[in-house]
Amino acid sequence: KISPPAHPRQSATANTQPSAPAPPALPKIEPPPKVEPPEPPPKEKFEDIVRRIERNKKKARRLVVDDRPVNQPEEPVEQKNPPRRVESYGIVISTISLVYAFYVADKAAFFLSMSLLSFLLRPIVGPMFGKHNHAVQNALKGFGIAVFVGAILFIFF
Repeated sequence: KISPPAHPRQSATANTQPSAPAPPALPKIEPPPKVEPPEPPPKEKFEDIVRRIERNKKKARRLVVDDRPVNQPEEPVEQKNPPRRVESYGIVISTISLVYAFYVADKAAFFLSMSLLSFLLRPIVGPMFGKHNHAVQNALKGFGIAVFVGAILFIFF
């Protein structure tokens, strides 16, 4: 006699097949250890703060000699580049052409020589303004370029 299957959907052949291997066991996850916050540093007393400030002032005094820091040179060294011979000739020629353009009343030539003269006078005029040296030189450069473009437009239009 054949015994009936244990479950109605199970067949007789299902009991004879080998079963699949069991999945591997998952590792047990442990919670992270508790980390306690660090203790706050002790509060400084007012006397300690004053003492620390006085100590820093003494250190700062050691670094200053004759009201200037030790690593600073005695006098600021300015790089003075005298105008080269070509620039000097350019200044002279543009000045002569400026005077001639004014005498003849040629507006385009006047503006052209004015732009060249302002552009060439940058290294001479700039150091006269001290710490604003670069700003003045940049302003003269921009003015010279703008007047040059205007003079070229003035010639053709």
